[in-house]
Amino acid sequence: MLAKVVYGEGRGLTPDEQRLIVWTALQRVEADGYGDTIAAVVTKPNQFKGYRRGNPVWPEIYELCEAELEKWARGERPPTLAPYATAVPYLYFDTDGKSNWYRRKFR
Repeated sequence: MLAKVVYGEGRGLTPDEQRLIVWTALQRVEADGYGDTIAAVVTKPNQFKGYRRGNPVWPEIYELCEAELEKWARGERPPTLAPYATAVPYLYFDTDGKSNWYRRKFR
């Protein structure tokens, strides 16, 4: 499911930027009000517009998601990446068509 989110929200972005999409979903699992599982977070209405069950799962995106899930399972903290995501937590993002910009609060 995460690979389908990354495909829909960030194909064409750098792997570092794609990691931020994964961590946005993972941080929502840990936050109140988004759902208690990855599936609940990803499928919650109006959350990840790019998620579609029919999205393809590209091997390189799948491997990236798998690596980030392993980090999350070990208790690692979400990454930051200037200038896109400079503070944790980031629960939302906007796009300018070239990159996503991450923030804590919904606008």
